Amino acid sequence: MKWRFILILLAAILNVTLAFGTPPKEMIDLSGTWKFQTDPKNVGLTEQWQKQDFDASKWRTISVPSDWESQGITEENSNNTGSKDENPYSGYAWYRRSVDIPENWAGQKVYMNLGQVNNQGSVYVNGIHVGTALDEVSVNRIYAIPEEALRPGKPNIIAIRVWNPKGTGGIVKGPVTLTSGSPETFTQTTTNLNPRQRVQEDATRVNSDLVIQEGQTVNNATVVRGDLIIKGTVNDDASAIAGDVVVYPTGKINGDVTSIMGNVRLQEGAWVGGDVATVGGKLEQAENAVIMGDTVTTRRNVNVSTEGQDDRDLVFESLLFAVLFAVLATIIAAITPGRTETLAQSVAERPLASFGVGLLGFLLILPVTLLLIITIIGIPLVFVLFLAIAAGLILGLVGLGLFVGQRVTTAIQRPVASIALAAGLGVLLIDLVCIIPVVGGLIWFIATAIGFGAVILTGFGTSNRWFSNRFGRGSAPTPPPSEPATGTTEV
Repeated sequence: MKWRFILILLAAILNVTLAFGTPPKEMIDLSGTWKFQTDPKNVGLTEQWQKQDFDASKWRTISVPSDWESQGITEENSNNTGSKDENPYSGYAWYRRSVDIPENWAGQKVYMNLGQVNNQGSVYVNGIHVGTALDEVSVNRIYAIPEEALRPGKPNIIAIRVWNPKGTGGIVKGPVTLTSGSPETFTQTTTNLNPRQRVQEDATRVNSDLVIQEGQTVNNATVVRGDLIIKGTVNDDASAIAGDVVVYPTGKINGDVTSIMGNVRLQEGAWVGGDVATVGGKLEQAENAVIMGDTVTTRRNVNVSTEGQDDRDLVFESLLFAVLFAVLATIIAAITPGRTETLAQSVAERPLASFGVGLLGFLLILPVTLLLIITIIGIPLVFVLFLAIAAGLILGLVGLGLFVGQRVTTAIQRPVASIALAAGLGVLLIDLVCIIPVVGGLIWFIATAIGFGAVILTGFGTSNRWFSNRFGRGSAPTPPPSEPATGTTEV
């Protein structure tokens, strides 16, 4: 039960954070006028018609989506040795158009929905081959576009090479769009990795292995205490906790791969469109396995074998504590948003001072406690002191969590507007890092010292200059912040 509880809490925090913190998905409609050229001799690839600097100014125009026969493309192709029918032109043809990609799409996952194509379609973005979907007319084609293929803030050239051996040809049915975000925005889709796969819901397993079979597609795949075996397609991210991620030659992952307390094994032909990160394990990548993003490997001295259940139980108990404390931090920040924001501001402006004051506070706990006990009359105050210290430690970590959460979500271009959610996410990230033996303990000590120091400097978050106003020499009171001018917009 505790494994399922951990998974539910993790999923809840992640889903709520994404719901409130992820920028709305943006879509560019690609329907309309495109440049078009038939390629009866199949020379387009040789002459590099897909290249960004190729001159297609003399090509004719065509409307998308629609078949090319209905738009006057009726010349007979004598080079097509396939079946002949009432439609004269059958063979290869090319589409090209320029589209401006917004600057705020930088670093985001971008997908192209090509709609329905008769019969095969290959997509190139700025000369880079994105993918090829095989014969299946009645299904939309979804292509995950690598980040390195895009030029946000600048014109981008999209080239599409279509092969139609018989019947009506072209991009026959929409929608034809570019979308930043997730392929979850599409229904009944295929991907550039396997045209016969259908997108299903997220797949999860607890205490058992999860196998994505060949021909199967899911949005996200998550396993807790089991192995994740991918023979099919994962449209977004794949992750395993206390288990391995194994990607077979037919396996494709459009997003990131994460393994905590396990290994990532990519066999010959495996394809990962995002980053690969392992914590407490290693990456085993075959020679022909492809990773489009970065790789991060952090080894830990924890036994991940099936015999090392005690170590795994310890890891999960630490994860349980991390999740519960993150939930508590979210609640505290929701109740005290002003104090939490003041603490985060103090950490941002005076990290070294916060650490120094927090360290000094730790050193004074014992002598102050002894002093109160010796005076006898101060014994009842010891309990109050300990309550204040506990509250200060917790509130300090919540403030530090807000600082971390805001910085991390801003860095990945997914800012979280809610103070409570940002604080909870930041605390969760701090706790997860602190699970790492030796180094994690040191990070935890530094984090608690900084947070505790910020609490002292701000008087439990009442004022950013609380300490200096009361104990500083010649310190002037802090003027109130000026109101922004009417009509200005804060960015």
